[in-house]
Amino acid sequence: MAAEVPWASVIMPSQQPLAPGTRQAGRGWAKVAGETSGEAVLRIDYLDENGKFLGQALPAILPANAERGDGWKLLAVEGTADLYPKATSFQLVAAVRGGGTVYWDDFDLKAFPESTVPNLLKNPGFEWVAGDKFPGWNLFTTEAQRMALRPAVQQVHDGWISVQLTGEAKAAVLSAGRFPVEAGRNYHLEGWHRALQGGGRFKLVFWNGSEHVVTLRTTAPAANTWSKCETLVATPVQFSKATHVTVEYEVNGVFDVLLDAVRFWSEPTPGQ
Repeated sequence: MAAEVPWASVIMPSQQPLAPGTRQAGRGWAKVAGETSGEAVLRIDYLDENGKFLGQALPAILPANAERGDGWKLLAVEGTADLYPKATSFQLVAAVRGGGTVYWDDFDLKAFPESTVPNLLKNPGFEWVAGDKFPGWNLFTTEAQRMALRPAVQQVHDGWISVQLTGEAKAAVLSAGRFPVEAGRNYHLEGWHRALQGGGRFKLVFWNGSEHVVTLRTTAPAANTWSKCETLVATPVQFSKATHVTVEYEVNGVFDVLLDAVRFWSEPTPGQ
């Protein structure tokens, strides 16, 4: 696909009917030509019974300044039609924005059962991907050149994508961000991980501003099999001075681990 105009797009495949209680997921592989100044964009559109555009799920964007090399990059998106009650169908749209050439291949579009459990995370199943970036997650380390974060499509626990973290480091953290703490509530964290080499642990880190209050950690995963970590439950007694909490996964040494289906939620503390 080439574009000399601000936007050029192709719809692949055709419109699909919406089924109740589902989330929609689409993916495709993109290769951006070296001279291209534009962005590769993949998105899901929602339409009414007459084919009129109603809105879209958050897109996956491979920016103009991405580290491209010569390889193909996976872009993947997911969404639900909750904001569009008149929607009856959805479609996958691949586009180039800003001019240039983007090659696309191997599109896929599916519907999965929609989760009915609460989750505060933006991208809990790593199904939203733009190359080696997972919106909602950030990798923190001083040894980034010795590490790789990439989507895994052959080894998944739920859905059709997991995240694979490989490398060697004294310390590295994959973080889902910072959340405000409310009084009178318990905070829960659980997730699935698989260790091909080494291991890692999920953790909740509570803060009072920039001051550390307490850290709760799970155990490392069983070797080379998907295992669900024990659910962390943090009560107000443990973090009474905290204003915020961060959701993290930490690794160190030599590691090759897969993560999937992470869940973080809060509930009223019993008796309060």
